[in-house]
Amino acid sequence: MLSPKIETPYIRWHHFLPVGQRILIEQSPVDRKWMDETEGRYSYRCLPLTYASRHGWAIRAPEDVVVAWDGKSNAEILSGAMTEHGAVFADTNTGNGIVTFHVNAIPRTPADYNLWLMGGPNLVIPGASPLSAIVESDWTFASPTMNWKLTDPGREVVFKKGDPVFFFVPIHKTYLEGFELQHVDIQDSPEMLQRYNDHLNWRQGLGEDESVFGKRYMRGLNPDGTVPDWDHNHMTRLVLSESDSNSSIIRCPHVGDAPTL
Repeated sequence: MLSPKIETPYIRWHHFLPVGQRILIEQSPVDRKWMDETEGRYSYRCLPLTYASRHGWAIRAPEDVVVAWDGKSNAEILSGAMTEHGAVFADTNTGNGIVTFHVNAIPRTPADYNLWLMGGPNLVIPGASPLSAIVESDWTFASPTMNWKLTDPGREVVFKKGDPVFFFVPIHKTYLEGFELQHVDIQDSPEMLQRYNDHLNWRQGLGEDESVFGKRYMRGLNPDGTVPDWDHNHMTRLVLSESDSNSSIIRCPHVGDAPTL
């Protein structure tokens, strides 16, 4: 069952630290180092990729976090464990080659909403892999952490300053269970088949003035130039807080309210 519509969705963070010493929570950035290094930054023209990269909130490493692990004992943080205000940002107390990042706050969401924690989408850290988790943020009294598993013993792993190492989005507890997977033959859907063939013909007939990542997709247009039946939304803008990045409430725009380009 779905909860009644919430007029003002929110994620309220109860911080352990005073204003001015809290870790910054912001919309996840779109930039990724490996994408910067693609020829002509070409990967940024992949709209599904960039849409996902910024589709949530993130905590970025305030400084480089450098970690070493021999594959046996606990990993060792060589630098970046503490914030400039002396709060713990990263540790390896979990053992097993796991690096833990801290927000130092307890989240609260409306009833029946959880927080899905993960590494920043499309963030690549050589030698480390993010571990995803879902926390019941409508009732828990624990401060959530984001964990990364080191994968290459003997390698010095660096989480660079600015990397969105802690990413989260709110999800409904049971909404997913209401979805039903359906399988049909595309031949039984003439309109779908026609649209697909139009897309193939467009891809195969591209001229010199248009690439696969052409502006039709960016503008939300079908290959024939018509507008899809549903709104095109690829530029989510999230509200940080009521006043500034160090206040305690993150407002969540309704799904249909996100501005588009």
